[in-house]
Amino acid sequence: MGLNPKRFGGLANHRPEPWKAPLPQFHRRHLCQEVRREGPDVVVPVEEYARQLERRKAARKTAKAARAKQAAQATAEAAPE
Repeated sequence: MGLNPKRFGGLANHRPEPWKAPLPQFHRRHLCQEVRREGPDVVVPVEEYARQLERRKAARKTAKAARAKQAAQATAEAAPE
């Protein structure tokens, strides 16, 4: 078949292959390397995270409406009649 036993050493891959680790271990290693911490600060289920996003979005929307209302009142008061 053309397989020479003397060349098998050159075919061996001795480098570590972190992507072949189980996914949780790979993520933990990547997080430690990139962010320099062991794990996430807070673990939140997806449903709770979605509810938090909706609450933040609603709060931003009401704050924006309040700012627009204040700006409209300020321009109405400043405008000469």
